Amino acid sequence: MREIIYIQAGKLANYTGTHFWNAQENYLATDPAETIYDSDLSFREGLSSTGSSTYCPRLLVFDHKSNFGTLSKSNALVGADEDEISDVDPPTIWNGHVAEYKQDIIPKSAYHSSLDSPNDSGHADQSGDTEYPHKNVRYWSDFNRVYYVPKTIQRLPDPAEWENVEGDWNHGQSAFTQYDEDHAVTDGSLRSFFEECDSPQGLHIMNDTSTFGGFMNSFLTVVRDQYTKLPCLAVPFLSTGITRQLEGGNNDSAGIRNVINDALYLRSLNETASMTIPIQPTISWPSKLCSKWLCAQPENMYHNSAIVSAMLESVTVPLRYLKKKPAVETLGFDGDDLRDLVNDLWTLHDNFDSGTDSDSSIGEDEIL
Repeated sequence: MREIIYIQAGKLANYTGTHFWNAQENYLATDPAETIYDSDLSFREGLSSTGSSTYCPRLLVFDHKSNFGTLSKSNALVGADEDEISDVDPPTIWNGHVAEYKQDIIPKSAYHSSLDSPNDSGHADQSGDTEYPHKNVRYWSDFNRVYYVPKTIQRLPDPAEWENVEGDWNHGQSAFTQYDEDHAVTDGSLRSFFEECDSPQGLHIMNDTSTFGGFMNSFLTVVRDQYTKLPCLAVPFLSTGITRQLEGGNNDSAGIRNVINDALYLRSLNETASMTIPIQPTISWPSKLCSKWLCAQPENMYHNSAIVSAMLESVTVPLRYLKKKPAVETLGFDGDDLRDLVNDLWTLHDNFDSGTDSDSSIGEDEIL
């Protein structure tokens, strides 16, 4: 087996990851005799609370609590989580008057409500707005279709309202140190995923650099200490700092901080990742992403994350191919695991920079 362990951290990364996993979940419904994908590489098989077989992503999701929306560690497959049960009814040691204030429960998204309705196919939202369903998306979990095991969900405390931690490299590092001490994510959740694997390909990481740059740097440093030769494909979503500086915001201290944060993270990935594929912020994309086949609004996170997800899924297709299906060489790659893909992408990159054709068979004697 050549399992992949996925890591997502940050709002945009989780929007992108939700699109990605919805697509992978759709492949599970394909006839095994016709599919070209090996779902076992990205999904783990387990047992539900009722003893039935389940498939859940081999994934860790990091984000602040307020960004999870209605997503819970408890679901129809795995049942209730012990931590969430204890939070519902804490022990009472005070006999005096207690004034209790509860936050309003977040209602289900229109999409999830339509899935629960027996008369609705789930492709349209309840408001009847089928042309622009993104208008009703509040959180990345609003359009999620897959079930997660409890250890996948990693909720970080929300920063205080008066704190501006965006682009704060030191805050991100200290946040990981504190979270890992409290929840043992590397020695607990991550290690258990590795123990379930026969022969892991490596890590596939997506994260926002502005909010999780320092956090993921500390995370990868710990992982690299424990798994020295493990391949790692990193996809950082860069901040808007550079674009804002180019537009003339020379006195924008927040933008400068984001630029420095991006640079520090990209520099650290040079040591901790096998290959890095940075994604520019959407404001630097073409002003109009509309054509005969595509109509997207760059300022809409639901739209731009779907575009990035399609690109990443296409690039990493060879990692999920079945051995018995068409050879990966037809796509221009020589191997079918993460290490081979990274080497092939570097070769294509070097050939592009040098102006040579990757398919060229000219030998050294012919060049001379």
